[in-house]
Amino acid sequence: MVFRSLYHSAQALLRGPQQTGVAFWVEHHRLFALVKTVRKRQRKRDTQFEEIWGIPALR
Repeated sequence: MVFRSLYHSAQALLRGPQQTGVAFWVEHHRLFALVKTVRKRQRKRDTQFEEIWGIPALR
């Protein structure tokens, strides 16, 4: 995912030095799918984990 976004972040850096690569990725994380959404089965598993152990699952 990060590899695919390297070209776009390089182009952003060429447009101006005011934005670093990391800042660009943070700003456009959804565009590059760097942060995945939590799926229904993952939410269900986390809920079950919390019900059993009484503490929220680590993510």
